[in-house]
Amino acid sequence: MGSLFKKPSMPPPPPPIPDAVPLPDTDKAEEQGAIQIRRKKKGYTNTILTSNQGVTDEAETFKKTLLGG
Repeated sequence: MGSLFKKPSMPPPPPPIPDAVPLPDTDKAEEQGAIQIRRKKKGYTNTILTSNQGVTDEAETFKKTLLGG
């Protein structure tokens, strides 16, 4: 028994991508990465405002409200 419709044919595969992409200079990339890491570390250490012993001040646990004194 024959079928009413024919099977669809596969389209041809796309052409391969050429490997002619120039690679970046690894020495420059590593140097730039090291500079960025140093900047990030410097920015992180500037945000630490306490010592390794923590905050020594008394914590403010009472907050005034508008309704009661």
